[in-house]
Amino acid sequence: MTNNKNSIKIGSPKIPKKLAEVNNIKDLLEDEYKVSEAIVEDSSVEEVSLKDIVFDAVIFKNVVFENVDFRRIDITDVIFENCDLSNNDFSGAVLHRVSFKNCKLVGSNLSEGTFRNVSFNDSNCQYISFSFSDLKEVIFDNCNLKGSELGSCKFSKVYIEDCYLVEANLSQTKLKGIDLTSCDISKIIVGIEDLLGLIVTPMQALSLTSLLGIVIK
Repeated sequence: MTNNKNSIKIGSPKIPKKLAEVNNIKDLLEDEYKVSEAIVEDSSVEEVSLKDIVFDAVIFKNVVFENVDFRRIDITDVIFENCDLSNNDFSGAVLHRVSFKNCKLVGSNLSEGTFRNVSFNDSNCQYISFSFSDLKEVIFDNCNLKGSELGSCKFSKVYIEDCYLVEANLSQTKLKGIDLTSCDISKIIVGIEDLLGLIVTPMQALSLTSLLGIVIK
């Protein structure tokens, strides 16, 4: 069975119509541990710790995050659009109804996180790590996931459409019901025991036979 992306429904970020414009997150966080109902545009956030901070109903648009500590951050109803979040540490983060649109997350660490109703669209996620994360109702649509770490994860209603998964590591992640027919899975790393129920094309299935030690003449 092939998933139709137009039929996939997950919870979208709930953003109020009126948002406060924020120019400097550092100033805002001097006395607060929560950023809510705000929009941050056309700026950069550098050398700041957002560890254990709460983001609620926030839009980030055209924002570059550099050397930012996002560890254990709680992100709910947030949109990241045209943002660069590369090489930042989100380990242990909790994301609920979060959207990444046309973002760059190269080398970002999202390991040991909890993801609920999260979408990644048209984003560069090369070498991103989700190791040991719990993903439920998560969409990856038209993303570059080359060399990504998706191993030792728990998947529930995870949809991966039109993605580049070359050299991605999905070992020790149960893939039952996951449809990769629209993806490039060349040189994918996965355990034999995790392939049960994985949905692939005949050609993809042929390429996976090497995992069984089968030689085709």
